[in-house]
Parts: sequence; structure tokens; C-alpha cells
Amino acid sequence: MKFENLEIRTNPFKKSPPRKKNGLYQLKIRVFIGSNDDGRFRNKITLEIKVLDDTNKQVLVSADEFNNRKSNKTLNLIILKTESKINDTVRRMIEGNVKLTSENLFKYLYKNIKAKKVGDAIEAEKTIWNDEVEKFYSEPVPVEV
Repeated sequence: MKFENLEIRTNPFKKSPPRKKNGLYQLKIRVFIGSNDDGRFRNKITLEIKVLDDTNKQVLVSADEFNNRKSNKTLNLIILKTESKINDTVRRMIEGNVKLTSENLFKYLYKNIKAKKVGDAIEAEKTIWNDEVEKFYSEPVPVEV
């Protein structure tokens, strides 16, 4: 899809998690992708993205935290980082001619999550266990040892 005068706008919002009544809301960002024609923004695609923190867990906020997010520096920083990543990722997806969907954007935005999980599984498999190892150690040891 080609865009002339590409413009990407983001808007954070809160959405209550399903079947949970603990007063916390999911933090999401709505992404508007469009073009700027004659000073007016023309929206072509609207996407929604879950916001994850540095530990790759979904960010949950109370209503007061969300309303006062400008004064809450950590929450504001998470939102700003995510918005800048979204802006860069959407531009790369358009250049790479990738279909713009919420699921594809989430995969591109947080692609390191799956890579870390796969890397941990590979490291766990590289152990050795035999009679000689059992004499000195009580558990399997890594191959590098």
C-alpha cells in the first residue's frame, strides 16, 4: 500500500480486562495511519496494540493513574517509548510491503519476545549426563564445562 504524505498518529486508551473486576485496566494504543492532504488528516487504517513493559508483561493501570499519566513519569515513559517504536515499525512495514494489521504490527513490534523464549529452550538442551559426570556432580552439566 502506498501512502503520499504519510502520517502516523497514536492515542493511548484504557480497556477493562475481560471478567476481572479488580479496578485495573489494560493499557492499549490506537494507531491511526493515513495521509495529510491540504492540512487535513485522512485516516486510512486504524489499529490497536497492547502495551508491554520492559519485562514483556502487559501494562495494567488504574483509572487515576491513566488520568494522571502526564505526572506519572514511568507510565509516560513507557507510552512514549512504545509510540516511537510503533512509528518506526509502521514505516518499516510499509517499506517492506507487509500487510498492516494489528496482529502483524504486534509481532513486528515485540518480535524479541519469541526470540528470547526460543533461545532459552536451546540453551537448556545443551547439557551432558553420564556416569563420569554423576561421580563429580549430582546433576547434568552444560556441554561447555
